[in-house]
Amino acid sequence: TTIHRIKQREFQGNIIIIDGDSYRSFHPNYLGLQERYGKDSVDYTKVFAGQMVEYLVDELSKKGYHLLIEGTLRTTEVPKKTAQLWTTKGYQVSLAAIATKPELSYLSTLIRYEELHAIDPSQARAT
Repeated sequence: TTIHRIKQREFQGNIIIIDGDSYRSFHPNYLGLQERYGKDSVDYTKVFAGQMVEYLVDELSKKGYHLLIEGTLRTTEVPKKTAQLWTTKGYQVSLAAIATKPELSYLSTLIRYEELHAIDPSQARAT
């Protein structure tokens, strides 16, 4: 994403990007869920992806890595909790956001899904 590129440059590549959507395909029943539910399979992999993110954040922050956590900010609960946790571990915490019109955001999601689906249907996600 744009934020990934900006932060990679800012940290000269010395940052780990954690994006929960990237872990959905590691769900033990991922292919079956894709086959059965298609675009709605995200509803069945979100808990698993969230647990992966939590584990990685916990383990990598113990080691002091620079981390970028990708999220939607649909709610403030998780980002606030993460920021408080990292602050107690001595991290400097900041929020990077890009504002876009809802219609453009939705359209880009549809385009991304169709592009990924054309390349590898098992990796396409409708989120």
